[in-house]
Amino acid sequence: MVVIRTGRIEFQSGTGSRTYTQMVYFPGQLIQHCSVGLNGYRVAYSSGDHELRTIEVDLDCSQQKSEFGFGVAVAATLLLRDKNGDDPFEGWVDYVLFVELHPQPANLDAKTVNVSVVIR
Repeated sequence: MVVIRTGRIEFQSGTGSRTYTQMVYFPGQLIQHCSVGLNGYRVAYSSGDHELRTIEVDLDCSQQKSEFGFGVAVAATLLLRDKNGDDPFEGWVDYVLFVELHPQPANLDAKTVNVSVVIR
């Protein structure tokens, strides 16, 4: 069974390439595979207009097991850079997460295999 979830990862004002992670949980379910796609993004300088050199938006997902159960970590990286890269920026990344769940309920003592997919 494939489950589709959407979400938004917010980036507070700062400089340099930054990566934030958001967990999506699937209690009692084993995860067979995950993929994540870009659904939209916004990035802007926090202090006025600047020349643009680089925009980078990257998404990644990986299976995780925690005290809250099985889940998928969605990691978003965002970068906005001018020629010297010292100006703060902020923004958000919207994602669509596709998770294939195992048809049988999870045995909480089962060992899992991490799966990682990078969309660039």
